Amino acid sequence: MLKKIILGILVVFGLYLLISYFFLDGRLTYTTSFCSHNKLDSKKRELFIKDNLKIEFDQTNLKLKKIIDENDIWIEKHFDVECFGIFFCREIEDANYLKLRFECKNIENCEMKVCDIIIENDTIEKSTIFPNPQMAIKIGKTVEYNIYEYYYGKTIPIGKLTVETK
Repeated sequence: MLKKIILGILVVFGLYLLISYFFLDGRLTYTTSFCSHNKLDSKKRELFIKDNLKIEFDQTNLKLKKIIDENDIWIEKHFDVECFGIFFCREIEDANYLKLRFECKNIENCEMKVCDIIIENDTIEKSTIFPNPQMAIKIGKTVEYNIYEYYYGKTIPIGKLTVETK
């Protein structure tokens, strides 16, 4: 009787591994992260940390001012999700990292630009879309966006935006 129970458990576990392997494209474990859908959701799920960020930019630059006015910018907690198979997952708050979030207040008015992202004088992304909706960053880092737009194959600088995440 005990052998049948152990054999049944092993068969079920084997099927779980096989199904997980099939649905996860040849993997049994994976790590991902999650975030909120918007600022209100971030507050409801208790991910929200703050939105009174120190943002520096040329105040006379109307294009940059428009970008700041169009977007909600906030910081929320960063969680990693470690999964074994398709069902068994656990959430782990990564206390060393935060998520810097941008969300357009009115999608019809928002214009996407291009930027280079520089963190602590090290370019981590070149020619990526701005505003980048979410980016995990180490606590206490300064994020700098060199924003520009393409016009007939040429890059036209718009300006530099710096966000302190301390």
